[in-house]
Amino acid sequence: QSLLHSNSNESCLMTVALISPLSAEHWIAMPLIHILSFIFVAVSLLASHQCDALQRMQQKCPDLLRQASPAKLRCSRTWGTQRAMTPGGVLALASNETELNSFPTSQLLHEQEQQVITTITSIPQFLSFVKNPDLEEQLCVIKYHAKWCKICKLVALKYQKLARDFCTTQEDHSLVRFGDVEVTANSDLCKKLGITLFPFIEIYEGGVRIAAFSTGASYKFNNILRKSMEEKLKMSKEEKLAFFARYSKEITQANNILNSLYDQH
Repeated sequence: QSLLHSNSNESCLMTVALISPLSAEHWIAMPLIHILSFIFVAVSLLASHQCDALQRMQQKCPDLLRQASPAKLRCSRTWGTQRAMTPGGVLALASNETELNSFPTSQLLHEQEQQVITTITSIPQFLSFVKNPDLEEQLCVIKYHAKWCKICKLVALKYQKLARDFCTTQEDHSLVRFGDVEVTANSDLCKKLGITLFPFIEIYEGGVRIAAFSTGASYKFNNILRKSMEEKLKMSKEEKLAFFARYSKEITQANNILNSLYDQH
């Protein structure tokens, strides 16, 4: 691409010299070498445009583009807009210098650095996460996964995207907080909670576990989790009382386990 980029202007001059305005009859009789030269120039210009877009983006957001390895960084054209694929998401690259200068670099970097999922690495952290006196009105969603679980790897990005989308689309993004627990680093916690299936979801409210389920196949993950969250968020006070009365046995058992953890830690 660097060769095409550096020689793009020379290629244009060469082709202009070879291909002058011709009638339809002359185009039919044009030698093959002229047609190949025309194709070469078109490819050169496209490669040059993509390289220029990435170079301008790298000058403007060097830290952001550094997150992507060369193998994962690529350009594509979508409705005239250059896009760079990075692990943090899709970043729109401006198609002209004016748009690039107005690109919200600081805001974008802040969004990329903002963590919407809390990684839980200890039982005390888990306890303070699920029962925070200042955040009792929030739903607390925790995903349990294992490094050796293939389904867990498939749903990892889905969970991250769900958390990010939910926090940016809800009218009050403080309604839910998201946590993540890896079993090999928290084997004692998972054992005491009785979690043996992965991926597994727990939902707490006010320090009380109100939902616990295995998500099953990866393609079911988003629908199951989103449906459960939305049901809990839309409950009225009367519906919550009826819910607690219906599942009082399960809620009491979960509370007993949680209380024993508090006593031990």
